[in-house]
Amino acid sequence: MVSQIPIQESLRPRRWGDMAQGLDHPTVRLLRGYEFEKMPNAILIYGPSGTGKTSAARLVARSISCSGNSKSPLEDPCGECSSCKAILTSLRWSDNNISEIDCTKGTPVDVIVRIKETVRYTPAFSTTKFRGRIILLDEVHRNEGKLGNRLLKFIEDNQDVIFILMTTEPGQLSEPLKQRCLNVRFEPPPEKSMTRWLENAASVVGINLAAGVAQDIVRVVGRVPRLAITVMAAANAVAQDIVTLDDVEVAKCNTII
Repeated sequence: MVSQIPIQESLRPRRWGDMAQGLDHPTVRLLRGYEFEKMPNAILIYGPSGTGKTSAARLVARSISCSGNSKSPLEDPCGECSSCKAILTSLRWSDNNISEIDCTKGTPVDVIVRIKETVRYTPAFSTTKFRGRIILLDEVHRNEGKLGNRLLKFIEDNQDVIFILMTTEPGQLSEPLKQRCLNVRFEPPPEKSMTRWLENAASVVGINLAAGVAQDIVRVVGRVPRLAITVMAAANAVAQDIVTLDDVEVAKCNTII
């Protein structure tokens, strides 16, 4: 049997095709379609929890930082250049050009200090496309009200830094900040594409699903990818050789949905 933690980590998207939404989803097409020269230095990715906002933000950051990616900033990261290898082997995103800040941890002052420290550092790697740094701000709504205009000023004063903001509560952000960003809404993926994604995910981690189980899980979790993986892992933990619909029922009773 496969434990939940390895499943969650091993299924982190490393390519755009790994996203549950699929390559043809409008949101993914929007993010991948930007030419680097026309990309704003602030992107706001918002939507329900568990739909892939952080995964998408990390892919955007990795694609921009990738020196082997010459056609578009948001093609798949090559996985072979110095930047890609450093990111994939590092235990902390902040070891590279990319810094990820969780706005739920610490005070607004702590967040400001971390942003200041990040923007003043010389990037570990530079590409022909981009020589600055990339800052990911997760759950930015938690502190944006208290940060006031300082975050907006950081974005406007640091054009050589790309800011990627993520939130489940865009309504709590100020209008000037939202207007300054490229706004990208993440929604639960369509049922059919997510079912195919979950079946493929199960195959990748060695979980055998009975017929109809993937679709049942997708419906149970309301098409939320992160919850789908959690329920599949929980069902696998109580299954014998193959995960059945009965195992999913047991998993539902032990999972907060």
